[in-house]
Amino acid sequence: MTNQDNTKHLEATPDNIQAILDKAGSRIVSINFTKKNGELRHIMVNARMMQGLKGEDASESAQKATETRKAAHPELIPVMDFELYKAGTEASKCWRYVNSKNVIDMTADGVHYEFSRYGENK
Repeated sequence: MTNQDNTKHLEATPDNIQAILDKAGSRIVSINFTKKNGELRHIMVNARMMQGLKGEDASESAQKATETRKAAHPELIPVMDFELYKAGTEASKCWRYVNSKNVIDMTADGVHYEFSRYGENK
């Protein structure tokens, strides 16, 4: 659903969040979410940044841990904190997980997305 002010209201599902990140490509996306401890957090991400990821070059145990995390916690979306990276932090230390269930809003490509918690209507 879209309003005239270019705001879309969506459910905070992993698929919806990932679709926005994928559509943004290499452009910066702003995400506001609630951390596990209840603290509000703002993060700027670039969905296409892959620095610090080893992928197939990672150890077998690291690859298995990634698969296990994806299966056990599909709501967690890995993102690179662009502000940390830009400040000179080593790329491998800039990766964070955003829990899609706790995303409040995102801005990408001039569109503001507001989210209701998964399973709740807004």
